[in-house]
Amino acid sequence: MITKRELPRLIGFVARCSGSAVLAYTLAEALHLSYPIWALISAIVVSQEQLAETWTSTGRRIAGTILGACVAVGMNAVVSPFAGITVQVVLSVALCAAITHRHPIMRVSMWTCAIVLLTARPPDSMLLTGIYRGSEVVLGGLIGGTLHQATEKLLGFLDRIETKPGKREGIESIAEEQTKRRPHAMRAVSLAC
Repeated sequence: MITKRELPRLIGFVARCSGSAVLAYTLAEALHLSYPIWALISAIVVSQEQLAETWTSTGRRIAGTILGACVAVGMNAVVSPFAGITVQVVLSVALCAAITHRHPIMRVSMWTCAIVLLTARPPDSMLLTGIYRGSEVVLGGLIGGTLHQATEKLLGFLDRIETKPGKREGIESIAEEQTKRRPHAMRAVSLAC
């Protein structure tokens, strides 16, 4: 059973996850990124329960994506004259796996390099494909983190209203307090004149 105290957090989590997904996808489409689904996925994947965890997840996802995209573009430039896409994927994943073994936070690089290599469209260069995939992930991650930040601010504000000493009914009590203060403020203004 969800308590009245937990309900705002639940609503906040649901709203920021679905809102991040829609916003990331819509913005990626508006920017004419070729696979806006990656922005949507990234916005959802970075969303964690705690704000610090969301920003940590976002940072790791962006760093790993940049590494994976760079490895894919570099491997394509070096290996494509001699080998096809399958060999490029194997070598790229192997290189990223070796890096990930030493630096586990870069794990996303292993699938990013494969995604970059396998989503390249003939008119686009591999470099442009890497930039597109990276941009989609960065966009989604930043939107996910930013909406979490905004949600935490809103929930903090609502918490302060709820826990305010002498609180009667949240927002109504604030309006009542401000009404009580007005006569005092008017008296101070008239005395100053």
